[in-house]
Amino acid sequence: MILFISDYPTPQNEREGMMQRVRFIDSIFVNQEKFYLQLNNSLRFSSYQVSSNTWVYKANAFFHKKIIMEVATKASLIYVHSIYNSSKAIFLYNLFSEKIITDLHGVVPEEIKMLKHLHLKHFQNVEIVAVSKSRYLVAVTESMVQHFQNKYSEIPVSKKSLIVPLLSQKK
Repeated sequence: MILFISDYPTPQNEREGMMQRVRFIDSIFVNQEKFYLQLNNSLRFSSYQVSSNTWVYKANAFFHKKIIMEVATKASLIYVHSIYNSSKAIFLYNLFSEKIITDLHGVVPEEIKMLKHLHLKHFQNVEIVAVSKSRYLVAVTESMVQHFQNKYSEIPVSKKSLIVPLLSQKK
């Protein structure tokens, strides 16, 4: 079973760049059992089945940690879509680093810095944890891998990175 830490693509969000990436990665694992964990601030846990092999869980990382840990323990692979989602699931990196793949989806701290966001330091720290603790990193381009290798020269970013370009999908 694969656990994706991400929102699930829906008709309402499928035009967003990140959701296009999520849908593309999902298509690689089309025949695998999949759980999508959407971490939010709600106190209510909910779940629904999307297809015969895909479920969506909506949970709060603090209040529903027991359920999250049960699913993460059963997963053979945990695929975290972006540093934004890493931030919500940071506690998983110390416990399950050997089965975590983080899809970088860009350069989040740099984006936040451009926007003069208040949480810049938080996302910088999350990125360091995700890059150092993930078993593998996924990037869209070689230049993104090189950016992270230059930024974190003490971490073997290049050795644990996979390039998976976003290929357009016909509907």
